[in-house]
Amino acid sequence: MDIELCYFNFSDPPSIKEASVSIAKSWIGQTVTLKCMSDGVPTPRLTWYKPDGSQINSVIDTQSTVNVKMNVDQYFGFYKCIAHNRLAVDFKIVKIQQISMSFL
Repeated sequence: MDIELCYFNFSDPPSIKEASVSIAKSWIGQTVTLKCMSDGVPTPRLTWYKPDGSQINSVIDTQSTVNVKMNVDQYFGFYKCIAHNRLAVDFKIVKIQQISMSFL
């Protein structure tokens, strides 16, 4: 009796399940936490980008959490989390709106 071995190569494009911000409205000097959760096989690379397009960090994982200190006006706006593996790319955008301390 011959035994045949079968190998399956399972691949799944990345899909961002959640992209969130700890505080949607912030002010100069406050620290905001960004969180991105994804899945995919192979494990995707998750990369966060600031509103000006500069990269914050990049990890190969299913979750990426970063803290951003809102030091200047240019840090407010749209942050993008991109998940990619060899199959595809997915992304989500979160917004951090600037508020004045005089409203607090």
